[in-house]
Amino acid sequence: MNPNLKTDVPQTSRFWTLDIIKGISVLAVIIFHVLPDVKSESNLTDSSILWINWLRYGGTLGVSIFFVLSGFGIHYSQAKQQIGDPKFQPIWNKFLIRRVRRLYPAYLGAILLSIIINSIWGLIRQQNIFAYLPQIWDLIAHLLFLHTLNPKTFFGVIPALWFVGTLVQLYLLYPIFYKLAKVWGISRALLAVILFTLISRLISQYLSFEPIGYELGSVLWFNSPQRWFEWCMGAWVAQQVVQKTHFPLNSISLYCLLILIWLRLGSSVNLVYEPVLGCLIGLMIWSLVIKETYISYSKRWYPILVLGRVSYPVYLLHQIFIPYISSVLSHSRFNTFSTFLLLLLLVVIVTLPISLLFHHFLEISPAKTKPKYDLIK
Repeated sequence: MNPNLKTDVPQTSRFWTLDIIKGISVLAVIIFHVLPDVKSESNLTDSSILWINWLRYGGTLGVSIFFVLSGFGIHYSQAKQQIGDPKFQPIWNKFLIRRVRRLYPAYLGAILLSIIINSIWGLIRQQNIFAYLPQIWDLIAHLLFLHTLNPKTFFGVIPALWFVGTLVQLYLLYPIFYKLAKVWGISRALLAVILFTLISRLISQYLSFEPIGYELGSVLWFNSPQRWFEWCMGAWVAQQVVQKTHFPLNSISLYCLLILIWLRLGSSVNLVYEPVLGCLIGLMIWSLVIKETYISYSKRWYPILVLGRVSYPVYLLHQIFIPYISSVLSHSRFNTFSTFLLLLLLVVIVTLPISLLFHHFLEISPAKTKPKYDLIK
């Protein structure tokens, strides 16, 4: 550790740099969701289409980072306990209950808020409010985390909630990966997972081209078998960090560059697109974590840091407000780029304070809301 480095960092999580990554990721997802539709905007210039085509990768990047970080965070705590006590064995039913309890309050709050806002909008427009509300079976599927298993409910209620349903599936798969890692070693377990993931993606790709199985293939493409490797890659990185494994090539800039290149060039190779992206993100996170104590914290990062620490409720809530704010701006005289920036700004302004309330009252217990300030020396 550098003895000359003194940085005041508001430290409420183990790695403050990962909160920065979360903030950037959730912002990338919001940008993706507020992007104008290129096909519907006939007046777009070539330069406009260029920046739209680049920013549309934000959704893929942000979601992949969240999957990798989820695997990292879950396994990091388990690996630390295992290093301290070689006989440690997780109690899986308690683990799953704890994880769902952490997700569910804010998740349920987002669903309720969506229903309330949609109902109010229907009343304002003096229309049948039931036309703005989800079907009862759609709502039940979301409440039970089963919505990603049916194409008719996959993007229902709030489209972004598909990620939470898939995340719960990955929690259910974690005991399998943990057992494989104990028996085979975590690197061999990761190889088994990538093989399973590629086979699953190959089946989904085949079904997507079949008329009878198109909807089934589309659902499979977004569910846990397709994203398992990304999650387990995060767990593998966590194990390396806990064991203090030497990292031969820890260049953050290199991995960021490779991620940007792969986002653009790899999108045509669906079979390995997300797995390779998850691998690069995992290596970037490994490099970032082991260099964290040498990275000087600057106050200019604070807005992104805050966004990262409330990234879960921001992710849940932002898509509720986009269509309504967009409809208000639909008659504006701004050009496409200006309208996009204004919409993005307004969505963040509206979402952030509500997300802070969700974070304070629903996402974490009141005892943990008080910020701690540690001095890194």
